[in-house]
Amino acid sequence: MKQEPLLLSALDVASSKTAMLICERNIDGSLTLIGFGEARTDGVERGNITNLEKVVKSIQKAVRDAETMANVRIDSVSTSVSGEHIRCIQSRGVHPVASGEKGEITREDVEKVIEAAQAVAVPSDSEIVDCIAQSFVVDGQEGIKDPIGMTAVRLEVDATVITAGKTQLENIRHSVARSELSVSDTFVGIEASSVATLTPEERDMGVAVVDIGAGLTQTAVFLGGKMKFIHIFGYAGNSVTKDIAAGCVLPFEQAEKLKLEHGDLLIPPDNQENIDIPGIAGREPRKIKKLFLGEIIEARFEEIFSFVKEALEKQNLYNKLITGIVLTGGSSQMPGIVPFAERFFGLPVRIGFPARLGGMSNLVNAPAYSSSVGTVLLSSSFAGEKQSASGKGEGERGLLGVLTKWLKKKF
Repeated sequence: MKQEPLLLSALDVASSKTAMLICERNIDGSLTLIGFGEARTDGVERGNITNLEKVVKSIQKAVRDAETMANVRIDSVSTSVSGEHIRCIQSRGVHPVASGEKGEITREDVEKVIEAAQAVAVPSDSEIVDCIAQSFVVDGQEGIKDPIGMTAVRLEVDATVITAGKTQLENIRHSVARSELSVSDTFVGIEASSVATLTPEERDMGVAVVDIGAGLTQTAVFLGGKMKFIHIFGYAGNSVTKDIAAGCVLPFEQAEKLKLEHGDLLIPPDNQENIDIPGIAGREPRKIKKLFLGEIIEARFEEIFSFVKEALEKQNLYNKLITGIVLTGGSSQMPGIVPFAERFFGLPVRIGFPARLGGMSNLVNAPAYSSSVGTVLLSSSFAGEKQSASGKGEGERGLLGVLTKWLKKKF
């Protein structure tokens, strides 16, 4: 009997937009985008839901449009979580494999040592959303990537535990439930963006992905194929718009339009071009220098990049970014941002576009959708591991299966 493609859906509720993707997971593991919906987000600031009713309306519209395009009905979605409440904790877990003589390390042993790594002090208002095994130690031998099948008495793991605010997670789940859906998986937004934009070589050699959205700037560092560090702060595209609104005396909406139509990070100092801006409340239209607009934008982006650089230097990671920096997110589309960032960081910089999907991928082939595409890619990875496990013996499942099972327990 021919196996039908598996339907996967991803919901990304961001500060400026809500995006919904519906994909078919084909037999070979590839994804085909069959439905897409998008709605303006009201009621989210810096990744935090501030008006549940408005968020629910945005979700319902995005879901309805995606379902109509795909001609299907869905009952569950994978989501992502972002915000300044996301934290990283470095931890070590220890587990005895056998008492006395050495025993063979099984996936259950790996599962238990990863659970042991979660025994860290987590604030009462947070919960663990991910646990990334950096490397294992087998009877004192460090640097082991996958210990399953090895023999040992003692198994240890160095892990990065990622936490998120309980209130923020519950608000996302409640918003989805109010839209008559359930949450199947929850991923960290910057991790999803990284999956969608980074190459294996970049992840292995050393790279920082910086997702500059509307309300948040999120940074993740990868070394040796593993995510080592996350840093998130609430200055991003909307901060630039607010600066323009203040400097040019404009409402926020007009300032946003001015930024999108005339914003540039590489305006020559001798530029004399004028920009017409509308008057407020019946006043006469005015003119401003394009150079003045550029100076406002440059000042805020320089501050944003300085926060990123400071965080990387504080963790002693800045000099380990061999392949440089990947910029993604909607605000990474500012003209001139690549040379501006290269000059600031002194590192190679490129724009990260999300991985291509089959089908109508042109609808989401922009940095603004990196987190959305990454969420469905992570969901597909978990689904693939589940399908693979159903056809194998329990002892044949690898390390990814262990991590998948642990995350499934959490959500």
